[in-house]
Amino acid sequence: MSLGGPGTCEATDAFGSAIAGAISRGVTVVVAAGNNTDNTANYSPSSCPGVITVSSVGITGKRAFYSNYGSYVSIAGPGGGIYANDDPTQTTTPDAGFVWSTLNDGTTAPGNPIYGEMAGTSQATPHVAGVVALMIGAVKAAGQPALTPLQIQEALISSARVFPVSEGVAFGSGVVDANAAVQAALSPTMTALPSTLVSSTPVTVAGNAGTSLIYSITVPANATNLTIRTIGGTGDVSLYAKVGVPVAPNGSNADFSSAKPNTNNEAIVQTTPVTGTWYVRVTGVKTFANVQLTASYTAH
Repeated sequence: MSLGGPGTCEATDAFGSAIAGAISRGVTVVVAAGNNTDNTANYSPSSCPGVITVSSVGITGKRAFYSNYGSYVSIAGPGGGIYANDDPTQTTTPDAGFVWSTLNDGTTAPGNPIYGEMAGTSQATPHVAGVVALMIGAVKAAGQPALTPLQIQEALISSARVFPVSEGVAFGSGVVDANAAVQAALSPTMTALPSTLVSSTPVTVAGNAGTSLIYSITVPANATNLTIRTIGGTGDVSLYAKVGVPVAPNGSNADFSSAKPNTNNEAIVQTTPVTGTWYVRVTGVKTFANVQLTASYTAH
């Protein structure tokens, strides 16, 4: 989807309910983050629950200066940087910086077929949608069960290429990598659905170094004192959490993290948590066993 406007998307509004309906029928919805150099949380449908929101990088892999950003962004795609080295202080606009595509020079009627240059998150988004199509095709060709939209989003996030420089703002887990995404789609480990956490009910987790376990908990409106904690057992884990978008196994896109060295005692505390689905990752730094994971909140 290459459209948008101001305003936060709610699950019950026109965009939100239409997208929720599509997702419930197995449709993966990929949405442009927008070109306002602003937090995409302020725009719709890029802030709708369940969508894969795409930011834009230029030819060097750095954030395109125009691209929206924020914690709702899942992944970045090549959208065209316009300026040399993706630096808006430059005055040159090399052709190599744009995304080139087949166009038509007609204005009111079909004209001549031409090539034309473009830039924007509207160019980054179809790159990601195309990769999603490759993932779906590979899974089907392998005779594996079709992936849910959430599983596809998990695989994209987990397989993204690391940004070449720190973006300084939340900008997604990295740049889409077609080959890695297809391989992730075929991996049961990379597409494991989150286990549901019940407030104040501990679960026991264990795994090897590098093992990453994903969970989710729905935080209701007006809840307070959300605490996500690991404690006890043996080994060493790191704890990551993100609202609305699955958190990467290495925590690269996490909104909150706790990664103290040589301990399982990790905690993330939010006095006034955001309403919605929180995704939680427990990742093994060393082999770990009998670790208790608990998420709890006070409902009002």
